[in-house]
Amino acid sequence: MLAKWGACLVWKMLAKFLATAGHSWCVGGMGFGLTLSARREITRKEAAEYFRASKKGRGEILDRLVAAVGWPRASARRQLSNALTRRGPAGTVQRKPRPRSAGYDTVLVLQRVWVIAGQPCGKYLAPAMAATLANMDAYAGTGSFGQVRSCYGPAVKEQLLAMSPATIDRLLAPYKLKLYPDGKSTTRSRKNRHTEQISDHDLRSR
Repeated sequence: MLAKWGACLVWKMLAKFLATAGHSWCVGGMGFGLTLSARREITRKEAAEYFRASKKGRGEILDRLVAAVGWPRASARRQLSNALTRRGPAGTVQRKPRPRSAGYDTVLVLQRVWVIAGQPCGKYLAPAMAATLANMDAYAGTGSFGQVRSCYGPAVKEQLLAMSPATIDRLLAPYKLKLYPDGKSTTRSRKNRHTEQISDHDLRSR
């Protein structure tokens, strides 16, 4: 008797589960023949409103998305969070152009500061920028600024002090390449050394 009652209970639970799953299946995108791209498009449109809505509004959007697409509530919430993230390579994303953080005069003075400081990388030049400018100001009469003396001013000084190490390296990259173009490496591979040894042997034999 107990086994029969347990079997009936299992069948009732299974029937209830299938009925619920079948309802979601029919109401969702599969029932309407929605493709994956169509469901993503619907989710993307709802996501723009989802992040601006209140807590109650977000619940309504989730209910609407579950009814339209057929995803479980947790999956719908996750898809809404991922809808506005970038998909595909970065080259396909149109980004706003970065505003210039430094003018032409600032770049010229930065090049001079970099030379005076001993040509360090941006990581070491940024914390030493204030001290280097102070020393150059103190010896400005002796030509510490060189030809860029007319470019230096309060606005340029403010921009130099506010520069990050990454910005310094980025602005100095063309100037470094101009000063130090790609040269011949001093290291030699085994193949080159073997060729040189053969050439030296031929010269001696002649």
